[in-house]
Amino acid sequence: MVWTKRENDIAYTSVGDGSRARGAGGLHRAIDSGLKANVGFLLLGFFNHFGSALMLSSAHDIIFRQDEAMANHQSPSILYDPSAAPGNTSCSTLRCNSLSTATVLLAHVLPSLVLKLTLPHVIHAISCNVCVLASVVLAIHSLLLVALAHNRILSYIGVASMSLSVALGEMTFLRLTSFFPASTVTCWSSGTGAAGTVAAWLYLFLRKKLTQKDSQLLCLTVPVCLAIVYWRFINTCRLDSKPKQLVVEEEEDFENDSRCDEARPDSPVVKRFKMDKLGTRMCARHKLVKRSIANTVTIIRPLLKFMIPLFVVYFSEYLINQGLYELMSWRNCIFIDPHEQYRYFQAFYQLGVFLSRSSGYLLPIRPIWLLACLQVGNLVILLQEVAHHIFPSIYISFAMTLYEGLLGGACYVNAFTMIHGHVDAKNREFSMAFSSVADASGIAIAALVALPVHSHYCEGHFPA
Repeated sequence: MVWTKRENDIAYTSVGDGSRARGAGGLHRAIDSGLKANVGFLLLGFFNHFGSALMLSSAHDIIFRQDEAMANHQSPSILYDPSAAPGNTSCSTLRCNSLSTATVLLAHVLPSLVLKLTLPHVIHAISCNVCVLASVVLAIHSLLLVALAHNRILSYIGVASMSLSVALGEMTFLRLTSFFPASTVTCWSSGTGAAGTVAAWLYLFLRKKLTQKDSQLLCLTVPVCLAIVYWRFINTCRLDSKPKQLVVEEEEDFENDSRCDEARPDSPVVKRFKMDKLGTRMCARHKLVKRSIANTVTIIRPLLKFMIPLFVVYFSEYLINQGLYELMSWRNCIFIDPHEQYRYFQAFYQLGVFLSRSSGYLLPIRPIWLLACLQVGNLVILLQEVAHHIFPSIYISFAMTLYEGLLGGACYVNAFTMIHGHVDAKNREFSMAFSSVADASGIAIAALVALPVHSHYCEGHFPA
């Protein structure tokens, strides 16, 4: 079996002694392996991003619980409507906590941003198994620490651990998609969208019956499931019994390329990958060479047309999610408790992300800059809602949240699908890992901007 390039995708073809029976059997094995890989990346995307969505959905509870403990069980949250006057029947109000949920977002994104800026340059030299194991351990540590912490610092350390876990997993698995068909990118994206939806809605319903602590302890099975899926579906996924026969049409076979002696199966470089079962295949697809700064810049420059819209989309949507939704509240006009409204916003956002990330092949959107412009428009409208309470009903806010998630998910899946298809195979592994810096940096800057936004609207509204 070999891999061949066809219209920015990978297709299976059979080679051999001309035997039709053997060729058909090889094709069936390839189809089975392709299906196995797609299912594997779908599940990996789900389990890897579940913890991230869980932390952001519980951000308001983390802040509120710690504030409540510090205030001897006196609620630190208030409802304040600067436009309210006697006789005003407006349902919309301004809700303020002593700290913005952007502080949780900041703890969640800064570690991942640092990791995404540094790790792509050396990730090819690190075993995939080591990365996955580290990601699983960090996720378990995070859930335990956030659930059991009794002060804000420990809670933030737990959130940071989840950030490192998700970022390490994302870079590892996006890196691995470069050795599989482009359909795995769509499956991965769909899985990440499903994770956000399930995590947000599951947490919403668990909190109706359980405490934050019990809700998060129940989710300890998720990182264990990620490990099982990786070693069951991806680490053992074989397209042929002889993986060294795997080649790429536009690259020379590494067995016959004198420049790739370092990538031979018996070389010290490959021995570091032996524990992966993907090692030989990785060397066949990617010649392990040291990149100079100039070469790295050359690779990154064409990625900017995908990374800049991705940055803008994520900056806008996370400034909305963690900077504005916590300030929006409806009272006396809806059955949803004010504490639950933030969770509903997160749940509807994640539903939109899931729907759009699952539609990469069905509804491809190539001008992703258009998605960035529409997301900025959402930000402007919701800023007006916080300042002037222009929405007559919370359901309009829910619809805006769903729409916001649709735009963000569509930008993510289309950006990475185009990167997978447009970048040369020899640079694809690095490009897929490095491009994730765009969304992480957008989220980080959104968290920094959300802090003064919170202060601007809430300053002076707390009792002494």
